[in-house]
Amino acid sequence: MKSSAPGVPTACRLALDRALRERGPRYRRLLETTKAVPWEADARTWRFTYVGPQAIDLLGYPLDDWYEPGFWASHIHRDDRERTVRYCLESSHRYKDYAFEYRMTAADGSAVWLHDVVSVEYADGEPSMLTGFMIDIGATKGAVDERRELAGRLLSAQEDERRRLARELHDDLTQRLAGLAIEAGRIERRLLASDEPALSEVRTIKERLIELSSDVHLLAGRLHPPILDHLGLATALEAECASLQRCNGMSVVYEFEDVPADLPGETALCIYRVAQECLNNVVRHAATDEVSVRLEVEGDALVLRVRDEGVGFDPAAVRGEDALGLSTMKERVRLVAGELFVRSRPGRGTEIEARAPLTGHG
Repeated sequence: MKSSAPGVPTACRLALDRALRERGPRYRRLLETTKAVPWEADARTWRFTYVGPQAIDLLGYPLDDWYEPGFWASHIHRDDRERTVRYCLESSHRYKDYAFEYRMTAADGSAVWLHDVVSVEYADGEPSMLTGFMIDIGATKGAVDERRELAGRLLSAQEDERRRLARELHDDLTQRLAGLAIEAGRIERRLLASDEPALSEVRTIKERLIELSSDVHLLAGRLHPPILDHLGLATALEAECASLQRCNGMSVVYEFEDVPADLPGETALCIYRVAQECLNNVVRHAATDEVSVRLEVEGDALVLRVRDEGVGFDPAAVRGEDALGLSTMKERVRLVAGELFVRSRPGRGTEIEARAPLTGHG
């Protein structure tokens, strides 16, 4: 086992040797025999100060290579590099512990899927040391992809059914309710000079029919908002935020910038549904009356951020219906080849970020 890193400052080598001595041979054996790759890195430079010998089998590089400056970032798969580096930078400054998935390029050129669990140590309020475990999840990736494909088909079927129901509600039920309201109005006019009690009842029925028609119209819009098809995502989200503010008395700050009018339909629907779910969760759980929604373009991605300063939560501890809601959002975003990030801690508010490519996906 290599307990010191070539080219690593003496202080780092001494600190690692001291930690291994203090924790004893049982700790060293645990690090060497686990199938996960234990590691330690400087949070300022991301240079490894310790890597378990399992790394040789993981990617096929000599252990000495791992200690070279920039090894980790330069060996992240090119399609994952930008978002992985960005996520680590942001998470290391905000969370003591976090986990994520990405691909690294092995010595033979193949892509290896990893699940990385990270713990952050701080000095003077800034990240100073990162420790964690890299776990090869390639063996389970096929089964996961199959489940995601099934989830994708189910979500697509759900959206198709929502469209059908929305059309039926709008084209049939709302029209029939409107007709009944008109008929009640005619009866009301005939009763004006004759029967005051009956006139009052008819007026009540007419008002209820108008109210019911309005509710059905709103329900049809939530099942599949026609405004999304006709006026685009930015306007549809503006209407959604206005509705939330009007119906729940919340203060909603909505901002959008440089959002293309010709977004792929699946991308627009995905981001709209994620925003809906986020806003519903704020109403149900956040215990706050303020929320911000921002939609913008960053590079080649459309980015949605929904932020509140409410009670927050531990994403790893979410169970039941709420876990299903988060899972559904993630699956929606994956369907358009995007990513979803959940950043929250108890008492520290919540931010949901959804990123989707502006171009079509395969």
